[in-house]
Amino acid sequence: MRAENAIVLKNVPLPGGRVVTRIFSRERGHVSLVVPRVLDGRPTAAFTRCMQPVELEFEDIPRGGLHRVTSIFPSRDVEEVYGDMIKRGVALLWGEVLCPVLGHEGRNEALHDYLSRSVEYLSAATGGVANFNLFFLYRLCSLLGFRVDVSSYRPGYLFDAGDGRFHAPPPPSRFCADAACSGLIRGLCEDSLESASRLRLDRVSRVALLDAALLFIGLHLDVSFDTKALRVVRSIFSDGE
Repeated sequence: MRAENAIVLKNVPLPGGRVVTRIFSRERGHVSLVVPRVLDGRPTAAFTRCMQPVELEFEDIPRGGLHRVTSIFPSRDVEEVYGDMIKRGVALLWGEVLCPVLGHEGRNEALHDYLSRSVEYLSAATGGVANFNLFFLYRLCSLLGFRVDVSSYRPGYLFDAGDGRFHAPPPPSRFCADAACSGLIRGLCEDSLESASRLRLDRVSRVALLDAALLFIGLHLDVSFDTKALRVVRSIFSDGE
C-alpha cells in the first residue's frame, strides 16, 4: 500500500453502509474502491463526495475488481463546492460524465492535475460557474485524445459533433449545432477563461452548448450520457445562473 492522490468521481451504496467509490488516481488512473462507512473512527461520507480531491491508501490486490481502502482524507479544501447548489450540481454533472469516460483510463498525470485545478477553481469562484462548466468540458477533450478543430471555423459555419469540425451550411449531418451555438463553441475552445466567464448566456444557449459538448464526447468515446442521473443534474445546471 502507498499514499496516492486522487479525485472522487462517483459513489454507489452497498449493503452494510459500505460504498463503492470510483476515483481517478494520479498514480494509477481509474480505480474502484470499497470504502467503509467509518474508518479510523471517522465517518467517510464527507471524504468521498463527488469531485473531492483526496489522499488515500488501499490494498494493491483487488477482490472482484475492488480495492479495499485503508486510509482516506481530503487533500484540498473545496468545501464551497458542496455548500452552493449550482456548484454542487456542476460537480455532480462532472462526476456523471467522467465516471464512464475514464472507466478504462490509465495513468494520466496531466488529466488528473486538470481535474484537481478545475475543482479548486470551481470552489473559489464567486460567479460565472455555469460558463466555467462549459469551458471545463470543451477543454477536457484535448486531454482525452481529441479536440474541436477551431482552425476550420468561419463566421456562420456549423459545428459538427461527428467530426469535430466547422462546416459551411447546409448541415452535413444530424449532429450539427446552429451558427450562434457554433460561434460560442469556437470561443470556449480557443479564447481565455476570462473571456469565457464574460459570455452572457441564457438558459437556451447553456443547454445547447452543454448538449453539444456531451454529444461530441459521447460520439468520440462511444459513451452514452442518456442516464437518469445525468438528466437530473443536467436540469439543475440548465436552470442555474
